[in-house]
Amino acid sequence: MAAKTFYGIVTHVAVNSIKVQDPRTNQTLGFEILPKFDQVFSGDGKTTYQMKDVRPGRYVGIIYDQKFLGVRHADKVYIMNNRNQRLSSQ
Repeated sequence: MAAKTFYGIVTHVAVNSIKVQDPRTNQTLGFEILPKFDQVFSGDGKTTYQMKDVRPGRYVGIIYDQKFLGVRHADKVYIMNNRNQRLSSQ
């Protein structure tokens, strides 16, 4: 299965998972994340962040796939602004 992107607001973050809700459709998806996950970027991809910067209420874009046993897992997380547009690095 090819990588897909899901945009929305973080509703829950744990050590091994993240849940995101699309405010337009109210669809909520959960994604597995690996320990020491370090693929968190600004919207333009120029600045990296730590997973601790991803918290409930943040708009994000998640690039994910379901290659491993059909489980959705995040490959990359982009921190977005409140219009679901990628943030530029500062």
